[in-house]
Amino acid sequence: MSQYAIELCCLIIDDFFGPVVATTVKTLLFHGRLSLSEICKISELHPKSVKEALVVLIQHHFVLFSTTYDGLCELTYYEATWKEILNLLRYGKEILIVSQKISNEARKCLSYAGEILKYIHYYGKVKVHNLYNVFCPSKNKNSKTYISIQSTITKMLQQKYLRVVLPHQIKPEYDLQNQLKNEELEKLRFYGMGEAKRDKEALKNMQKRLQILKDEEMDPKLGLVKKDINSTERKFKKQKKTDELTYIVDEKAILRVNHEKFVNIYRNADLLHLVENRIGKVTAQVYQHILEQLEIQSNNCCEEADTIATISILETLPNDIDLSKTFITVLNNETQSIENVSKKENVSLNNYYSEKISDSTMIDINEFSNNFFENDINRIEDINYRERLRHIIQHLEALSKDSYAFLLKVETKHFGKWKVDYKQMSHLLQELQYEEVIEHRFGYVATRLLRIIREKGKLASIAFLKQQNIRPILMGLTEVGALDIQEIPRKSERLPSSIFLLWFHKFSRAKSILIDNIYQEISYCHRHLKNELKQREKLLVKIERTDVQEHEKELLPLNEQQELINVRAMEEKILIQIFRLDRIVMILRDY
Repeated sequence: MSQYAIELCCLIIDDFFGPVVATTVKTLLFHGRLSLSEICKISELHPKSVKEALVVLIQHHFVLFSTTYDGLCELTYYEATWKEILNLLRYGKEILIVSQKISNEARKCLSYAGEILKYIHYYGKVKVHNLYNVFCPSKNKNSKTYISIQSTITKMLQQKYLRVVLPHQIKPEYDLQNQLKNEELEKLRFYGMGEAKRDKEALKNMQKRLQILKDEEMDPKLGLVKKDINSTERKFKKQKKTDELTYIVDEKAILRVNHEKFVNIYRNADLLHLVENRIGKVTAQVYQHILEQLEIQSNNCCEEADTIATISILETLPNDIDLSKTFITVLNNETQSIENVSKKENVSLNNYYSEKISDSTMIDINEFSNNFFENDINRIEDINYRERLRHIIQHLEALSKDSYAFLLKVETKHFGKWKVDYKQMSHLLQELQYEEVIEHRFGYVATRLLRIIREKGKLASIAFLKQQNIRPILMGLTEVGALDIQEIPRKSERLPSSIFLLWFHKFSRAKSILIDNIYQEISYCHRHLKNELKQREKLLVKIERTDVQEHEKELLPLNEQQELINVRAMEEKILIQIFRLDRIVMILRDY
């Protein structure tokens, strides 16, 4: 962790929680794992103030703690989670995303979603029962407000915008591992095993227990209970394909915001933008549908959550997407047109397509399983359905054959199964973002040279540029950490003319240097905004009065009104700049 990240964390905590909490966080970030007495000694704060600060930080999941026992002595150690602190920069955007996406059925439900997430952001961890008390004081479970709030929280939990807080999550990961391992060693102490065998068995059992805890976190029913329904509703529920509506959120569950969900939303949006620029808008819509279906499968913990079949894509794809707009297929003159083919003929659909089309896009109805063939033979014989199937395969093949490999084909039966390699896609987005930053600072030639060094390793035979033109650019890239240089002398005399310069690019190192520089820029923006607001403290205090807030034009003189407009415009520009910088950090660090 760099000093710039620590500085930024302290500035953010100071803005949100005040100087005492900021001092406590600064002590933990600079000195690492500490006990209460050590924090008080280093920070020179009163123990009562430190305890109150730690309660706030633990409540927001900014500090984790672990209790150890040394004989009869009990000692608790605290550790700051700096990434959780930096997530404070994204609170506003997360509330906006939830307000827009959580529901498209009722406007009231939309407003509740944003308010609920804002409330959870404010308090860190919240019990569901407390949410009911805040947003529905009447406590009437049959009222529309209560039902709307209940359905909103349930939907937010099912779609992973919220997550249930479990007891083991308040401990650092290595402390949890040590605790489980010690418990397993204690169980095996009287089994008469050798020390090496006992350690191996304890490690194996520890990994099993960790996997059980991980599976518990991923359980789609975690934090949900079955809803009590009457006989009339039960008949209606049986007609539903899913039992999503029969589950409601448990009032005893403790919830907090799942920031990883929002990172995935941003990543998918970047992938869609990239697909649209490289292939086309319709293919991007198909890709968006694939990502949404994979997300639904992942939320429901399906057996094959990472793969999706072509038929499944076609069955769930909205009908308003015109798949024929992107590709133009010229049919063979010798091939009989689709309209003249008899529906009774059980022949391959390949007869309708040009010989120029690749074998991977050919369609054969014999590939269908018996179950599918019996149930959907009418649709297979339907010309529109077959044409739509042919077009969807073309889009999928375009995504898989692109040099970026947006899709991977994992099976060929039943028109293929597809997979998105999120790890590879995330690395791709990171490289493209880094190249964009380099191009903005040094120009296109620098980006081209960086790609050549990264992919080929040679400049002279590929770049087609003179050395005197390349060398200044390479030195500039070296200064910012994009390139590293190694000098190899030809002779014993280290003269500039007798030295080989080997340039190489290590992406992980270059990325970390850029992230540190961005942390420094965000810290500067925060300090600048804080100083600007401090200079206008009298005006800001005045407009915070309740009698002035709704009557600014009537009560404030013209010069103060103009100054207020300038302050708000300046604040908006700085906050937008902070969001853009944090967006780059999100891509490079969290994807």
